[in-house]
Amino acid sequence: MRTELPAKSPWLRRVLAGVCALAVAVLVGAAIPAMAGSKAVTYYACVTNRTGAVKIVAKTARCRLGQHKISWNKTGPQGPPGVVTGYHSITHGGSTSTSSITVEALLLPAGSFIVNASVDLAVVSNEGESTNVADCRLLDGSGTAIDTAAATVVLDGLTGAATLTMTGATTTGGKIQVSCTSGSADNVVAASITAIPVHSLS
Repeated sequence: MRTELPAKSPWLRRVLAGVCALAVAVLVGAAIPAMAGSKAVTYYACVTNRTGAVKIVAKTARCRLGQHKISWNKTGPQGPPGVVTGYHSITHGGSTSTSSITVEALLLPAGSFIVNASVDLAVVSNEGESTNVADCRLLDGSGTAIDTAAATVVLDGLTGAATLTMTGATTTGGKIQVSCTSGSADNVVAASITAIPVHSLS
């Protein structure tokens, strides 16, 4: 038994033609090479209503009877900003002294953050000490210490090494700093700060 499918209505045919035209236009636009570097370029085409066939035309061209004109831009609208997963800074080299010195800093936007900092020190003493004390503070954007770390470095001869780590939380944003002092002029091998944004701090 043969079953006849109902004929598509004129309205449905127009809808399908429009969908086909849009799909073809997108494909054609993706295939057209950039013609003007970074400048915005608008393309024009005539779409046959019955078949959805697309023909690229000039801006001033007029489409034939049974066609309609479309246009699109090779550069689409700007999307939403991406998700920021964290902020990081690192400095190699530097020194400390008996007075407080900022060995690393990181500028943060407003918001709430969990902040981690690390300072690798290479201690060199010319005064014959057997130990040396190093002390660092992690400061938030208001200058308040949100964590501290200290280490007594045992010197092997005149040299030693230490790693000081700190973790704190801040809701002020701004300039995060690591400030250190030591009993002598120690070398900073590396100092880093990492800040992870969070919705809230409890």
